[in-house]
Amino acid sequence: MLITVVGTLGKVAIATHEDTKSIFSCKSTIIRPKNINPFYLLTYLNSDTGKIFSLRGKRGVIQEGLNLTDLREIQVLIPSEKFQQKIEELIKKSFANIKSSGTAYTQAQTFLLCELGLADWQPKHQLAFVKNYSDTKQACRIDAEYFQPKYEEIIKAIHSYSGGWDTLGNLVSVKKCVEVGSGEYLEEGIPFEITEERTVLPIPSEEKQTRIQQKVIESLNLRKQSKHLLECAKRTVEIAIEKDERTAITWLENETGEM
Repeated sequence: MLITVVGTLGKVAIATHEDTKSIFSCKSTIIRPKNINPFYLLTYLNSDTGKIFSLRGKRGVIQEGLNLTDLREIQVLIPSEKFQQKIEELIKKSFANIKSSGTAYTQAQTFLLCELGLADWQPKHQLAFVKNYSDTKQACRIDAEYFQPKYEEIIKAIHSYSGGWDTLGNLVSVKKCVEVGSGEYLEEGIPFEITEERTVLPIPSEEKQTRIQQKVIESLNLRKQSKHLLECAKRTVEIAIEKDERTAITWLENETGEM
């Protein structure tokens, strides 16, 4: 487990087998659980109660921090092994949902790339290439990144798509949000936002758009469920502290029963 000890304090994460052979920032400290379920400890330290104990010993003014002595003084509620196991199951389910969410979104991306004939395409960043001055004048851009050939390859594939293509301005309504200092913006000059005209999109059939939509919605729902499970796990621990384990488990079953 890792806990942040400099800057943003008390954020706790757990390293699974998939995360081994990794490095971590010096702004974090490793916690190696011995006589407590690591998934329960993760949830406890991220709960409101755990945060209170974690942040109680913070030191410093400009840059706050926690030292090893502070961490060792954190008080932890030790519930029954059955309760700890229940929390572990919940956290693992949350992690599984996040993984499935990524898989679903990747499937949507892969399907679209296959439609465009770009399934095996790998973008290549070229250190040197030639462009005419007229190209920079037409685009009102002089930065090299904008003219990278990899972008032209994508645009060419979209223009060649059998289903057709269109510009963003013809497909959606674009409205810029209000920003701090926006009153100082000028009506003329080089735009820094997305333009409806340097943005083209392929137009798959309605059936194919629906297929992509379903995968994206599936991904979003799984991510939402994952976050909900994490919040449920933290709240379950808090209820166990405030009342008792039985009340906490009953609340958890009612909250996650449909899932």
